[in-house]
This record gives sequence, structure tokens and C-alpha cells, in this order.
Amino acid sequence: MENPNRIWIAVAIASQFAWAGAVIACHADSPLERNDEPEAVVYEPQRQPGLDERGLLILSMMYVESRFDPLAEGRDSDTGILQITPVYVREANRILGREEFTLDDARDIKRSLDMFDVVQGEHNGKGDWAMTVYWHNKSDAYRDRVVQAYNLFLNYERMREVVVGRYGK
Repeated sequence: MENPNRIWIAVAIASQFAWAGAVIACHADSPLERNDEPEAVVYEPQRQPGLDERGLLILSMMYVESRFDPLAEGRDSDTGILQITPVYVREANRILGREEFTLDDARDIKRSLDMFDVVQGEHNGKGDWAMTVYWHNKSDAYRDRVVQAYNLFLNYERMREVVVGRYGK
């Protein structure tokens, strides 16, 4: 089970950076401009470019499958960042009607995603969230781990948007 305190650690780190910036601004030799009278800071979060729902889902699946290791080797010939199996490769090739992919392609992130998109496009044309997970791995335990990772990354993405909106340029 993932540690929910990681989110609060990230917030604490961001807070420390904000505090450090305020301390630097107070020093006489600070490169930051200082006004004689401080002005009120109005903050309105703005949507920053980031991952959409599908991107977060695929990221979550990569995390659950391999902890983002494109060279990961599983127990049953599954390999790569999405732990693609020989059966998955054969299915992608069957759909395409040609021998486009090999198991070695599973170690390449782009090729893994290409295979993933071929299989998903055939079996999950509407891009349904639950079906995306199901057609990759039919295990309920896998689904639960992906949902947990998805929620973690969704919270991260929301915090990233706020931090970048406030401190990013």
C-alpha cells in the first residue's frame, strides 16, 4: 500500500521553497526587488498544461506494472514498462494483420505505447477507463492497484498545477 504521507511531504517541500524565497527577498543583497511597502499578493490558480485523465491512467498502469522501469522483467515473460507479454504482442500483430511488433519492443516506451494503443483501439474503441485496465490485465487486484496509483498521481497533478500556477513562469 502506498504511503499517503508522500503527498504531505511534497506539500512540505513546496512550503520550504516558498519560505526560502521569502527569506532571500528580505536580505539587503537580495536579487529580488523590494518595495518600501509590501503589496498584497492576489493568487488565482491557472490551469497549467499537464496530463489528462487518460494520461494519468496510463502513467498509473506503468507505475503498477514496472515502477517506471522500461527494462523490467516479470515472472512470466512479461517485460518492459507496461509488462507486455508474448500474447499481447501476438494480439497487436493480429489486429494489424502484419508482424509489426516483437517482445523486444516492450522495452521501448514509445513502442510499448504503440502496442498498447493498437490493442486498446481494437477492444476499447471508446477509451472507457475500466475497459482500458481490463484489456491490459483482467485481475481485480491489478485494477485496485491502478486505481490507488491513479488517485496518487491525480493528487500530485492537482498540487503541481497549483505550485506551477503560483511559482512557475
